[in-house]
Amino acid sequence: MNQTPYKTPIQPVREVDVTPAASLPDGVEICRLEDVQNSRLIDWLDSGLRNGRKGALLSEHPIVLGTDSAARHFVAKAGSRFIAHAVSVCVRQHAGDSTLDLGMIGLVYTDPEFRRLGLASACVEACVEDLEQRGVPLAALWSDRHDFYRRLGFERTGRENHYVLTPSVCAQALGGFSPVDEVSPVLPRDLEPLEALYRCKPTWVERAPGDLGQLIQAPGCDVWVARRDGEPTAYAAMGRGDDFPGVVHEWAGEPAGVLACLARFAEERGSIGWLVGPTDENPAAALRQAGAAIHPGCFALVRVLDADALWNACVGCDEPLRLTRGKRGMVLTWPGRRIELRSSEVLGWMFGGPPDAALAAALGDATLARIGETLPWPLYVWGFDSV
Repeated sequence: MNQTPYKTPIQPVREVDVTPAASLPDGVEICRLEDVQNSRLIDWLDSGLRNGRKGALLSEHPIVLGTDSAARHFVAKAGSRFIAHAVSVCVRQHAGDSTLDLGMIGLVYTDPEFRRLGLASACVEACVEDLEQRGVPLAALWSDRHDFYRRLGFERTGRENHYVLTPSVCAQALGGFSPVDEVSPVLPRDLEPLEALYRCKPTWVERAPGDLGQLIQAPGCDVWVARRDGEPTAYAAMGRGDDFPGVVHEWAGEPAGVLACLARFAEERGSIGWLVGPTDENPAAALRQAGAAIHPGCFALVRVLDADALWNACVGCDEPLRLTRGKRGMVLTWPGRRIELRSSEVLGWMFGGPPDAALAAALGDATLARIGETLPWPLYVWGFDSV
């Protein structure tokens, strides 16, 4: 599906909330920008993050960089020159009956002349401080530089699986399902039904009506739609600009339809990747049985900003246990007892891993089983929503 990249009007930039920092080099300041649809800023980010391809980031991230975006951009400046940047955006994630406000941080970049001065860290910290002031309990970002971000309090958290699918694997998995009527390209009239299918997933992020229509226009994005009686029953999206090449990163709908879309991609390309979140949705089981290669990984790098609010969102305020921030990590308290835990242990337990042995012994089987009915909270953000 070759489409024209989404475009948005360019507006002037305004600077607000200048934040001095004693550790910054002389003449450098951190400030937040509003109305960031500024050609100079976006061209600068394109030059560093997309090899100078003008408009590349805007076409990939039309919601975050769009005219009506609620994202907040923090930059390090030397005079009028941009030298480092990070952006944060707040989303509301749903999982079953639970909701969680999540801050996502991305587009972190420093001009090569100014690296190793802590400027990217300062921009990320400015994003974190802003999210904390807005009452967001959790921040996430995506990077292979775990050691760098771990110094800023981010830990590998959650789960995802990367499946490698071939035409033969898809064909074998499809044998256990009733075939769909057809698989065809996405049409404008499909968008509203596809948005409804997305909202039926076990975990999903709130989007405004029409957002999907903008997101799928990213260069390099292909979408197949499965239909019965002419109506969409599933879809799968592959690629988004420089991200997710050859990988299906968003999909929803009936298992047979999703499989049919995956099979179409595999037939075209010989082999594809498929990102699967932490819940064991079909058709994952069918593809495993068909022999798909599976590579497990973490969901993102995550930092706890408000432990109490996070606990309430994931477990609920009726549970007598409380989670708070401690001097060296997190503190779990309940009547007459307390236990100190590292942030990584808490995040691992809450979002997909077994509890630490000391924690398991302290809480006991009954309490663990009760909380286990809620945990792991399936924290996951699909490819179109990540920054």
